[in-house]
Amino acid sequence: MSCDPSVITFKPRPDLSSVLPNADDVLQRAGFSAFFEGDIEDAEIGDLRLKIAYTDRTALNFQISPKQVRKISHSGAAARLQNIYPTIMAEPFFPRMAKALRRLDKQRARNITVLHAAPCQHAVVFAAPRSQSDIYLMFAGIREHMNALGKDTGIVILASPDEFRAAVVFHFNELKSFSDRPVSLIFVEDVRLAAYAVPSSLEKHIQAKTFVFVSSGTYLSAAGWAAVSQARDGLTFLDVGNPVQTTAPGEATFSCFAWSVAGLKAYLDRTDTPAGGLDSLPPAAKLMTLAKRVPDAANALFFPSPSPLLHAINSRFES
Repeated sequence: MSCDPSVITFKPRPDLSSVLPNADDVLQRAGFSAFFEGDIEDAEIGDLRLKIAYTDRTALNFQISPKQVRKISHSGAAARLQNIYPTIMAEPFFPRMAKALRRLDKQRARNITVLHAAPCQHAVVFAAPRSQSDIYLMFAGIREHMNALGKDTGIVILASPDEFRAAVVFHFNELKSFSDRPVSLIFVEDVRLAAYAVPSSLEKHIQAKTFVFVSSGTYLSAAGWAAVSQARDGLTFLDVGNPVQTTAPGEATFSCFAWSVAGLKAYLDRTDTPAGGLDSLPPAAKLMTLAKRVPDAANALFFPSPSPLLHAINSRFES
């Protein structure tokens, strides 16, 4: 079988009909997977056709259902790619695909929808968790500490427009009525990539110059809340503790950090950032030598199981 993006050509054995009398019926029920490089618009997925050409110059055309098409790195498909093709990491095209997936994640993060924007100079940005209880925990912490923040500090919520949208909007409206501090709500395509959306969200809609970012799997401790208003001088990591090993020292990760908007924007523009979010890899050693650290500033809600595919995509990359 030969394959290009438009035609799949079968070259059956000349005596196929004698070996397999019901060859036509088998072909009608045959199945296979094919991977194609390149970009495809969502609108084009609804009008795809498969052409099977035989060596006797006859051909068959099949309409492909949109349900049978998987656009990689769209709606989380990259995370499930290994279920479709477990050995894809061995393919010669995998390094090119890995680089494209890392690039696509940053592009997807630019797709934002602003529900409410309140300008401030310094923003504490929270990526909304993916469970009702953790969403409540995040907003409860904000209500408890926000009035003690600096007068120029605002709260920004980045959330996914998924099944938890209604819960986020409900708690956000309560938060607006609770305090006169600036609070904003912005929806991003994938909350795992929320850190990539920080520059476009803050620069254009919030006008903030500096920020603290808290990922969806992290919550601030009392020490972290005390530090967020002052964390404005260069890159600062708010160390994240392990919920299982409570006596272990916290780690510096991109799941909780402070920086200037200009600094993060320049970093994202010049680096091949990891797929799956900025916190998919630990910070590079060169960044650690430049950054400040705040101990005992945050705790992890959970530690996600590492994805072998995600590890392979990011294996040759250093943040």
